[in-house]
Amino acid sequence: MGCPKLAGEPSSRDIAAGGYGYADYAGPGYGISAITRERMSELAASAGGWKEVLFLERGWDQHHDVYALTVEQ
Repeated sequence: MGCPKLAGEPSSRDIAAGGYGYADYAGPGYGISAITRERMSELAASAGGWKEVLFLERGWDQHHDVYALTVEQ
């Protein structure tokens, strides 16, 4: 089966500049994203004090990074 064909790719320029990139698959409504660990931490902190308590690089099916976050009340 495999992954759907991409209409584009997450731009390495976007990832380098802002820590995040996105590209649509050839069909509408779905795509692929990439984010740096640093950018994920920044976004979590700015969204109300979320803090990373676990990070597993390629932790889901040897493909996706896994983050566990907590927030102090």
